[in-house]
Amino acid sequence: MVVEIKLDYLTQFLISISGYYGSITEGGSVIVPSLFLETNMKIFGPFGIEQGAPFSLPGEMLVGFHGWSSKYLDSIGVYMIRTTHVSRVLGISKKFLSFGPWGGDGGMIFDDGNYTGVREVDLTRSGGLVSIRVCYEQNVNMIWENKHGGSGGLKHHKIVFNYPYEMLTHITGYYGSMILRGPTVLKTITFHTNKRSYGPFGDPQAGLGVLMRSPNSRATRTRLGQSSSLTMSFQVRVELS
Repeated sequence: MVVEIKLDYLTQFLISISGYYGSITEGGSVIVPSLFLETNMKIFGPFGIEQGAPFSLPGEMLVGFHGWSSKYLDSIGVYMIRTTHVSRVLGISKKFLSFGPWGGDGGMIFDDGNYTGVREVDLTRSGGLVSIRVCYEQNVNMIWENKHGGSGGLKHHKIVFNYPYEMLTHITGYYGSMILRGPTVLKTITFHTNKRSYGPFGDPQAGLGVLMRSPNSRATRTRLGQSSSLTMSFQVRVELS
């Protein structure tokens, strides 16, 4: 299932993501089964099953993702920038910090790169988080990166931020195994902005796990860690200015 989340660009920013990671089956791989996306106005999610270890990535503005993916979103990480005023979003002299990835280490590693900010996030989920695709802002241009994770999914979520007025600041969520002795995956995720929170996205019946949370900053890049048939890990980069 595909879920589309649209943000009110110029007034709504993606500030945080959170969710769960872990295995959804006994002996299965660690994936990201659930995600929440939070903007400065509201929270979208949960997308997926809230089962496994929770994780969250707080910040002033997220601008990128990285991690691992296969047929699922296995892990996730973020890139972030720290700024005080929205007018500085398109500013210069930026410094980045990377956080994560949280979740499992299966699948293939991926890295979206550095951008000005995050415009939209597309998530698909079934038992856990299946895939993620992010639309970035770069010099007033919208850039869609490749989808990371597997195909299909029972539900689709599209989170649209009101960039540059709404900035993604951090993410939270859970990761862990979806089944006994299964692989570690992302179970749920929540995205937080300077306006509101989106999520949690994932399976609320999947149980809890390890909590993940990024520091407050502005996300500019998403290194989605590892991806397979499920999102296994997630990581973020923080930009300091």
